[in-house]
Amino acid sequence: MMVDKPKGIYHGMRIELKFGSNPLSTEQKKYLKQLTEDGYYCVLAVGWMEAVDAIMAYWHLQPGEALPVRERDLKWAA
Repeated sequence: MMVDKPKGIYHGMRIELKFGSNPLSTEQKKYLKQLTEDGYYCVLAVGWMEAVDAIMAYWHLQPGEALPVRERDLKWAA
């Protein structure tokens, strides 16, 4: 999922939406890592409710603000 609206310190938002125990592929990890390095806020959301919560947090960012890195989103940082 994509939110192509700059908010806070980010150029936009990308959400990798998963259901159940479907793990990230190597390609998905590389893509999310690159987008994060390029200034996008990237989230791994399990289920639609988590995705909605992430979108709402992102949408309410003020200029210069950042969102905390969630433990789940460190899967592609290494």
